[in-house]
Amino acid sequence: MLSKLNDIELIEACKNGSRKHQQLLYQKYYPLMSNIALRYSSCIEDAEEGINFGFLKVINSIANYDKQFALATFIRTILVRHFIDIYRKNNSIKKIELVPLSDFNEQHVTNLGYENLTSKDLLDIINKLPSTQKTVFNLFAVDGYSHAEIAEMINCSESTSRWHLNQARIQLKKSIESQTQTYLKIVNTP
Repeated sequence: MLSKLNDIELIEACKNGSRKHQQLLYQKYYPLMSNIALRYSSCIEDAEEGINFGFLKVINSIANYDKQFALATFIRTILVRHFIDIYRKNNSIKKIELVPLSDFNEQHVTNLGYENLTSKDLLDIINKLPSTQKTVFNLFAVDGYSHAEIAEMINCSESTSRWHLNQARIQLKKSIESQTQTYLKIVNTP
């Protein structure tokens, strides 16, 4: 019976302090929260801790939920902001000399090894990025925030946000090419 509740009934029960309904909410949205946490954390333990503290923020903010938006959007927003808060707490952006994007020489590379990359491989590659680059990449490419929003979230200029995104893309490209070259060597070995 409890598992058949719609989101509005679940929210109302959570607002009234029902631990059972809070647990149901947690279980229902754990996959969403897990995906977000793994993108912003460097290890599973940090992701789990972030999920738990982030969910506590969801429960504490549930009274502010606006029914015109999907509950998943409400939870996603709180979790992303929670991980940005963690980022702010653990990192400070250092002064970096910005290089114009026109100075970068991009090459087009076609590699059949890309087809064999799994989502886990890509997540591992993203997790190897420096913290700021990883955060900016996730916010821009995955979560769809603009550079103006990212700049405000992590206390930097828009151009610095763009620079970090570009650096992340360059590093990701190198890592993916390296990964696929390794795969091609393994496949082509007699």
